[in-house]
Amino acid sequence: MDSMPIDDAISNEQLFPHVPHARTALAEFETLVQSVFDDVAGCLLDNGQLDSVLAKVATPVYVKDENWRILYSNPAYIQFFATDLVPIGCAGETFLDESIIHVSQASDQLISKGADRLFFEHVGTHSDGRTYLMRTAKRALTSKENPGISILGVTEIVKLISVESDKLSQRRLLAQQWDKFRLLDERDRDIAVAIAQGHGSAEIAEQHDITKRTVENRRKHLLRHMKLESQLGLVKLIVRFEENGFAEFHV
Repeated sequence: MDSMPIDDAISNEQLFPHVPHARTALAEFETLVQSVFDDVAGCLLDNGQLDSVLAKVATPVYVKDENWRILYSNPAYIQFFATDLVPIGCAGETFLDESIIHVSQASDQLISKGADRLFFEHVGTHSDGRTYLMRTAKRALTSKENPGISILGVTEIVKLISVESDKLSQRRLLAQQWDKFRLLDERDRDIAVAIAQGHGSAEIAEQHDITKRTVENRRKHLLRHMKLESQLGLVKLIVRFEENGFAEFHV
């Protein structure tokens, strides 16, 4: 990986165009977190519009339920962490980069087990192939009016650590997709390959002794699991797996 050291005072436009420049002092970050917490707690007490409160914050902010699913988030969070996918109702592992998932789950678990507040720094890779040093705070949230609310999170981007070359970045992203593909059961993988080979639903159903409707349902599941918008996207992905040496599918 090619590294590109960046000074802490780098302009936000150079670091990431959608996320405001991070504060360099931890004390300033703690002040911001307390302000956000007070505004959110007050909004919940008054049964106000939490979306409008979070939208006023330029730093990525999010609120989770007791199952660690996103209930609310602001535009800065969506732009950096969800790559413009609206994450409401989703658990972090469905959209966060692999480099961030573990620390997200571990810190959520600490809050769920009774920790009142956490402050920590961590490294994570964005889908653009850039690796960042981040600073995150999580606070326990309780609300009689909204009993499902559990965690408030605030994350700021401290600095850019490195930039992968386009080739390495694409290879890393393809490897992550391959890991997702391997998590599918054998029949689903076989159906995906058969689709890429150009077989129709009726033919695939006969090959696997299942109904055509089952094939269609499995195809939809494949697209959801791999986060693909169309069957053509699935075919292209299978071809890329083979071209990059992950497996031989004879497509």
